[in-house]
Amino acid sequence: MILLPDLSGGCGYIYLRTPNPVLGKKVEIGYYPAPAVIGLTGEYSREWYNESSRSSMTLIEGLLTEEELSNKEFVLTIYNATRWTTGSYSVKCTESTTNRLFTERLYVKVTVYNDTQFGNIYKIYRIIREEDHMKTVTCSVSNAALEKPLTTSAKLFVALKPEILVLNVPILRDGNPANITCISRGGRPATNLSFWLDGANYSVNNVKTYENSTRTYSTILTFNNPARKDWNRKLVSCVSRSPFFGETATHRKTINCKYPPTMLTMNAPSIPSYLHDSFTLKFICLTDTYNDICLISWTKDGQLLSANGEVTNKIPGSAVMEFADVKKENNDTPSVQLSVKDEVLLNAHDTTSVTCTAKSLPLSNIVWSVNGETQLLVCNKSQECVMKTSPIKTKEHRNYTCTAYFELGNYNTSANSSFLAIGGASTQKPYEIPNESEDASLTNSNDIPTVWIVIGLSVIIAIFIISTVIVLARKPNVQENETVGMNEEVTYAQVNKIRTNRTETVEPKTKDSDMNLVYADIDIEHLETASKPPSRQRPPSPTEYADVDFIRTKRGSNSDNIIT
Repeated sequence: MILLPDLSGGCGYIYLRTPNPVLGKKVEIGYYPAPAVIGLTGEYSREWYNESSRSSMTLIEGLLTEEELSNKEFVLTIYNATRWTTGSYSVKCTESTTNRLFTERLYVKVTVYNDTQFGNIYKIYRIIREEDHMKTVTCSVSNAALEKPLTTSAKLFVALKPEILVLNVPILRDGNPANITCISRGGRPATNLSFWLDGANYSVNNVKTYENSTRTYSTILTFNNPARKDWNRKLVSCVSRSPFFGETATHRKTINCKYPPTMLTMNAPSIPSYLHDSFTLKFICLTDTYNDICLISWTKDGQLLSANGEVTNKIPGSAVMEFADVKKENNDTPSVQLSVKDEVLLNAHDTTSVTCTAKSLPLSNIVWSVNGETQLLVCNKSQECVMKTSPIKTKEHRNYTCTAYFELGNYNTSANSSFLAIGGASTQKPYEIPNESEDASLTNSNDIPTVWIVIGLSVIIAIFIISTVIVLARKPNVQENETVGMNEEVTYAQVNKIRTNRTETVEPKTKDSDMNLVYADIDIEHLETASKPPSRQRPPSPTEYADVDFIRTKRGSNSDNIIT
């Protein structure tokens, strides 16, 4: 029965399962991992470590194996223990490079018996060759007291020292994968490789492959972290560890990491205090540290002026471009133009938008003002500035001014342009005459159109004529009733009379006419009947009327009723 200590504070518990290990026999080491370590799924590992050779132990069938038991115990078996098996062992249980956890060290001592401890020791001496790898060696002992010989067998493992380590360090570029490789070939057993940069060990996975043709192992380490410019001129190396051949390191190599500038600034040129007709401007372009080929190009208004490439380690790097014989533009004064003429007529309460354009290099500050005092709008460093006028009153005059203020170094000037806004009459109402040039005779002193006066008088005259006609038409009927005796029996036939009213065409009013003529519809028949003398009295005999037809004919412009 094994009593285990508390495992919560460490990596686990390691102990020696084989009491008194003996030369040529198996040695077993047991390991119980701590539950807290097993819970670290992403960082947990289990790696047997030879503290004496400071190298990880590679599992090899028939030489070094591991077995997991049902009680979560892991057992490491070392076959055919030798005098080199003696040493300290531990288990590494995390993958972290900053916080490595190991078990306590376990010291294993292999006992080597001499001739005095055994009755007889039989030794055989032979030069071991590479082809003897994994051959079975058997030793048999027999004498007269034994019915069967005593035999023991073992696999012969022939270790091979790997070839010289190869470290490949290409030219790196800042931010790109480093792609540094370290290769160990031809070893038996497989070696463990580690990568060192500027004295620090970086945890990198080892890829191990077995070559069937040579029965040897190859180990490849690839360091692919993104390169950094601070690695430039730093030293790197690769270290190989083997349980039989110890530790081997490569020659250190210097990293060459290329990096471009990360900052680019330009210093403004010095402007002369007095702007001459021709002068020189000196521009300076500054960069931070870089060691790669850097192409510096100069452009003006989008046109390429020059380009040059250079490699420098200066802190900081710089490039200079001079523009000689620079000509001043716009005669030192900005050109100001407005989108309207000098005078703008506006209806009362109307507004409009006006654009002020100021051309200069560099751009000017544009300021709109009204009546020379009130500032309305400011457009800094602009070529155009749009101003909207406020509503204007009738007969009001406003003077709008656009001023461009130009500055270049210690030199400054200004230019302006103005327009006058004049307020007109209010917007026309529906009853107003649309054309002011029309004849003034169409209106009176009260501004009432004459046409409405003429129409009103015509309506009054028509009503008077129609009333007179109706009164005259009723008088003949009264006289006829008086001449007929009370005892006379009179029989009237049904009279069907077709009446058509004459309609005169009203001529359209012309521009030069003084008045409009209005025609009324007058019944001529009633007027003629009223003008005839009263009929004579007839004898008292009964009178009978036959059927009478009235036919109307037209003659020229005048029409009469003719009875047939």
